[in-house]
Amino acid sequence: MYSKNGTHYITESHYVHGLYAREFCLDGKISEKVMAPLVGLLALTDDGWRLRWKDVTLIIQCGDLDARRAAIELGAEAGLILPFAPEERVAGSQPVPYALVEGEARRSLAPLFAGLSQFKKIGFERLAVAAVPPPMHEEEWRKHQRPGPTEAMRYAVVKTYNHVLKACAADADVRFLDYWPLVTKDGRRDSRFDLDGVHLNLEAAALLMNMVLG
Repeated sequence: MYSKNGTHYITESHYVHGLYAREFCLDGKISEKVMAPLVGLLALTDDGWRLRWKDVTLIIQCGDLDARRAAIELGAEAGLILPFAPEERVAGSQPVPYALVEGEARRSLAPLFAGLSQFKKIGFERLAVAAVPPPMHEEEWRKHQRPGPTEAMRYAVVKTYNHVLKACAADADVRFLDYWPLVTKDGRRDSRFDLDGVHLNLEAAALLMNMVLG
């Protein structure tokens, strides 16, 4: 239950372990991992699954694993310039064309938006995609991931994915929730909203909910 200005909202969140955006919807069918938590909201009709209620807002956050893998594949020596933020140039002895990173982001995120199109057909009229969260802290990265991309590169790749997410959401008429300015400071995740170096905390979730209800 979430409350804002005296009004109460029923909220429910689900974490789908190990799901890449590229696996969200394949051959026109949404992944069973995605559909399983939503079954209680749906009714099976002669035309397939339909949403039981109209006043449901579905927020999807996906792409973190895809961006992480993309950064790893670029390697430790990669350099990158973001056309939409040239001041955030990532120095490296092996410059990577931005078009290469953006193209990979578009390929990774296409199944996500194919799935959102399917959700619209099911009856979800209030859809939103949340930005990929700021990358994990460097010390946590070293604990959980093999050596590879610099922290600057990991941030640059995630920002590229969010740039593509925003553009694709606009094309698909889906709301994009960019809460980065709220949970970052000086271009990095703000410690006030950090849970464990990897995930954001409940205060960050509340900020996101305020955006949804705003």
